[in-house]
Amino acid sequence: MSPRLGQFNNMLFFLYSHEEHRRPHVHVRAGEYRVTLDIDTGRVLAGSLPPPMLRQARRWVRWRRQALLDAFAAALRHDDPSQIAAQFKEATGEG
Repeated sequence: MSPRLGQFNNMLFFLYSHEEHRRPHVHVRAGEYRVTLDIDTGRVLAGSLPPPMLRQARRWVRWRRQALLDAFAAALRHDDPSQIAAQFKEATGEG
């Protein structure tokens, strides 16, 4: 199960807790588009989004950087995905 962290302008933001790599990143889905963004830099690690959506996704990530880093660390510890999502929403006031 993957914690869904948020939704913004038809984009869904997820962490995948089963991944083994350590670079902090978030997955974004928007219709048929998929992109993986580095949490620290906003750099595209995989996939693509149309430029206006990519700017919005990067802004969403930048505004929530610390909460995303905390959620990513919890995912690496294999914490319960529903708890990760709940803690993220509490930290960002998006609950």
